[in-house]
Amino acid sequence: MSTRFTTTNNAPDEMNRSAYASPIYITLLSVTTTITNLCLGAITMSALLFIHAFSLPSSMKQHIYLCGIGYMILMAQAIQSLNPHSGWARLVKYQDRRVVHWMLQIVASILVVVGSIIRMMDVTSNFSTAHGILGLIALILTILSMVGGIVSAYSSKLNINPAYMRIAHSCIGSLTLSAAFLCLLFAFNTTFRAGMGNKNANLAIAMTVIGLVGTLTSPCLDVVRRMIRNVRSN
Repeated sequence: MSTRFTTTNNAPDEMNRSAYASPIYITLLSVTTTITNLCLGAITMSALLFIHAFSLPSSMKQHIYLCGIGYMILMAQAIQSLNPHSGWARLVKYQDRRVVHWMLQIVASILVVVGSIIRMMDVTSNFSTAHGILGLIALILTILSMVGGIVSAYSSKLNINPAYMRIAHSCIGSLTLSAAFLCLLFAFNTTFRAGMGNKNANLAIAMTVIGLVGTLTSPCLDVVRRMIRNVRSN
């Protein structure tokens, strides 16, 4: 079964975004998205180049491949896919973007769960470092985010307020990505710094921060907008 993409944004929720429809806002968001994606691509390539520059255990290489692509590429793009003014998403209907969001989230979650388990099975002292602890938190939040997404999708059938479920799902998703990127920051500050030097490590850390902030800007604004609207409606 194939999904047919069309070039209109006609979701009822998006038609009422008059406060966000100004050309200045759209331009700023587009520039932010472009810079964000450049940084995401750069830090992903930095991590992948690092594992081929040195002789590392197989489990570590698999861990970096799976979790790096899962969190930094797929999950970040899944979050951006729901932004109607973000890159390719501007050309796709809201319902089609939800399909893309689900597909990216499912694949990303599978990759990071497998990648995390592979490393945890090979390293017994994994949870004695900040990187390991944050990685475990990110893994737990990833699972919670998927469960929350399923509940949010069927909230109307479960007699749960869908507006509150979307807010909760957005918050958990943002926390998941934050934990994953913080985990990456500690990896860049320790192992990556030791192998690639201070300048490369500092650059990678800066791009990671920019990538995280840029990715979460739109969902955070959307959560605030939804909360304000719910308060006014009540």
